[in-house]
Amino acid sequence: MYTVRGNKVTKFFSFGPREHGQFANTPGTPDYGMDYPTRLFKVPVTAQQMNQVESRVDIYRKQVLDGRMRYRGISNDTCAETVRQILSESGVITPNGTGPVAVGDLSIPNPLPDMTWRQTATNTRWPVPIPHPQFNQREPLKATPTVNAVNPYKWYHEFRKSGKYKEVQFGAQEKKYWSIHTRFQNPDPVADKW
Repeated sequence: MYTVRGNKVTKFFSFGPREHGQFANTPGTPDYGMDYPTRLFKVPVTAQQMNQVESRVDIYRKQVLDGRMRYRGISNDTCAETVRQILSESGVITPNGTGPVAVGDLSIPNPLPDMTWRQTATNTRWPVPIPHPQFNQREPLKATPTVNAVNPYKWYHEFRKSGKYKEVQFGAQEKKYWSIHTRFQNPDPVADKW
């Protein structure tokens, strides 16, 4: 997610794991880079909503950078869920996008490094057995997650289906000039496509 005022990018938030490929419970970054095409939707907001979004982005970025908020794909502390939370807390209405994030068996190493997962969605259910001394610590813990939170794929399809938002693809090659060091106060990199 990034915010734009007068065709200039003012804030950026791309929540992901600090180390590529880590997802269970890992330090995060608010500047996660993507080297693949990304689909974006332009969401019009009021001036008051924009102020709130930018303020919330600062708060969330600080929490991630300070290590108080970790990336936990396994319990849905992810990019889509966090961006939806920022927007909702700022009064910005978006399509629901709520649905199961993962289906089927999921192997989780036992014991888990941290059982204090932050549940971001109010209706998140996570029926994972807590590691206990009687469990065989050498065997992986099997669990079937039931997570009702923002599913990024469902959210994308609901944005498209609504017909209210303009969509554009942001290509990986376009990100080269719009790097972490130069993106702020530069022109919106996909504005010409809208």
